Amino acid sequence: MDSLLGVMILGKTTISPPSGSVRSTTIPLTTFDLMGYPYPPVERLFLYSILSCSESVFLKTHVTTLKHSLSLTLRRFFPFAGKFLPTDSAGSFSSNPILSYTEGDGVDFIVAKSDRDFDELSSHYPREIKTFAGLVPKLTQGVLAIQVTLFPDNGIGVGVIYHHGVADGLSSMHFVKTWAAFSRLGGTTVESTEVDVEVPCIDRNKFPEPPEFAEGLEESRAGLKGKMINDEGFRKRFFDLMARSDSVRATLVVTRVELENLRRKIVSNASSPPSTYLSGFTLTTAILWKCMVSLYDDDDDKNEFVGFNLLSNYRSQQSSMFPNNYFGNCIIPGVVKMRRDELVGEEGLMKAAVAINEAIQIMKAKMKVVDYTNISAMFAVVGAPMLGVYKVDFGWGRPTKVEVMSVRNAWCMSLAENRDEENGGGFEIGGVFLSIDKFEEFKKLFLDLAITA
Repeated sequence: MDSLLGVMILGKTTISPPSGSVRSTTIPLTTFDLMGYPYPPVERLFLYSILSCSESVFLKTHVTTLKHSLSLTLRRFFPFAGKFLPTDSAGSFSSNPILSYTEGDGVDFIVAKSDRDFDELSSHYPREIKTFAGLVPKLTQGVLAIQVTLFPDNGIGVGVIYHHGVADGLSSMHFVKTWAAFSRLGGTTVESTEVDVEVPCIDRNKFPEPPEFAEGLEESRAGLKGKMINDEGFRKRFFDLMARSDSVRATLVVTRVELENLRRKIVSNASSPPSTYLSGFTLTTAILWKCMVSLYDDDDDKNEFVGFNLLSNYRSQQSSMFPNNYFGNCIIPGVVKMRRDELVGEEGLMKAAVAINEAIQIMKAKMKVVDYTNISAMFAVVGAPMLGVYKVDFGWGRPTKVEVMSVRNAWCMSLAENRDEENGGGFEIGGVFLSIDKFEEFKKLFLDLAITA
């Protein structure tokens, strides 16, 4: 294949909602949306094993079905077909961008093929980050773009990229699952066809944000921005952990049984057992936090605080008026912080789990301004098992592998449900590591904590 990096573009088009199905409109961005707006686009790659898919079948059958089903899906999720408009006469974007949909707007849809090793791409072991280049498109003028890539007689990749100012993970996966449901119908040409997936709620006027939320979210956003600008050490640690040419992408898995065993060991070995139940999510994030800090720890900073960024779905809170099918951003940020020496110490895992659990309970009860004071470094996870990324079936069965391609920093890792556990409870953890050696160090730390703690 003579194309760049083993990916050849076969075609590009724009997919819009069915003509006349959506009227032109503008959508105001909420404070939740403005929190997500400055962040880089979110990218996911869904890989499906299809051993007998030729190029002709791919183009005539699968691509045709995907295009038509995408159009039907955009009828429901029309904000994804829109674009952000300049808000002043100079053609620039202010702090209050406007999302607009006009008849004819749509989504970039790219068709490609690749001679890359599908089995390598869909594996767990470390792979160079350049191995994945070209499998997820770039955003141009729109807020969503999709690339469907054929690996002849091996599989199909579906790369999705979207602007974080439009939607959070829950809304984006609602969209993808609806698209997949329409695709499973086999490309019906009946525009009135519906699927058994809840219709998104897009009307922002029905669910006003509580005033204190707007103030708290704005203060939290300003606090992080100020930290990046004014704290040179914090900023340096952030950029030192960005992916490099020799960085690798890899996946680790922890099962429900392993987490149950770990919970029992923590309780039985602790000098002061935790008074609250430690969930699988709490334990897994605590493991990742301790491993990341231990791996990239600076011996000169043992007494400084390190932070762990948490995100909470506001839709699910008892005080929330936002329904589960609300489309947009609806996430509350939170931060847990601990002294380095405590976190990497003998009972650091239990203390981290308790601190994370307490922070989650506080976030469920009220909006709290994130305090970045005294934090020398920040770590985070994105995604969650509740997104159900392995339930996305376009008619080819469940994905063989799902990668969060927008994770390109060693300070951030992705979480998903464990694909191989039918009853749930386990986690799949994806990350970028600065080198294979760093991955092996992390893996040892991870296994020591998760399996043999």
